[in-house]
Amino acid sequence: MRLRGTKSEISDKKRQFGLWLGLPKDAKEPKTQAELSEQLGIMTTTLAHWKSDPIVIEARESAIKDLGGNDMYEITRTIVSKAKEGNFQMARLYMEWQGEIGKQSAKEAPLEFTLSYATKKDRNKD
Repeated sequence: MRLRGTKSEISDKKRQFGLWLGLPKDAKEPKTQAELSEQLGIMTTTLAHWKSDPIVIEARESAIKDLGGNDMYEITRTIVSKAKEGNFQMARLYMEWQGEIGKQSAKEAPLEFTLSYATKKDRNKD
């Protein structure tokens, strides 16, 4: 499906989407990507494809920089870079910040335990 509108109008919608992505979850209006897609007259699948568009990326980074200054911008860039390298914790942190996933409750938190075992040699000592 081809988007309707001039190149300028589509670029403007991409910028709006990028700026929206750069906002913290509680500052976003509309609150959801589905609501934003409706407001912009764009399908949600199109917005998903736009996330890697240079216009969207530039606008998102600009919003982040404007909101938090250079420190926040650098922190966000580091988190995104580490997430792209495969760092699961950084990917989760970024997704939580963007509101893509919720924070774990205490009930959902992973259990940590240590499993130890004795070798045959150790068992024979007793």
